[in-house]
Amino acid sequence: MNNGSGDEHPVHMHRHSFEITKVGAKPTFGVIKDTIGLPRYSVAEIDFVADDPGATFFHCHHQDHVDGGLRRAHHLSAKLADVGFQEENLIRIWRARDPE
Repeated sequence: MNNGSGDEHPVHMHRHSFEITKVGAKPTFGVIKDTIGLPRYSVAEIDFVADDPGATFFHCHHQDHVDGGLRRAHHLSAKLADVGFQEENLIRIWRARDPE
């Protein structure tokens, strides 16, 4: 996730927890959350296991930011979920917002 703005964004994922693997230049290990406070002008990396098929909503907790487009719905297929908790099933999210 890349936050190029001067606002902190508490970014939340529904139906899944994720591991925060990096905030800015600082790697982290074993921090499991469903919301991350994305600092101003910073980047963060998260990993999660896509083991729950269906629609998943990913958004900022500031309503005016959601209204402005800081949200995304993902659809996770049952085919991917059937593979299970193997390392190759980790999905890395780089951006919380469409590039458009």
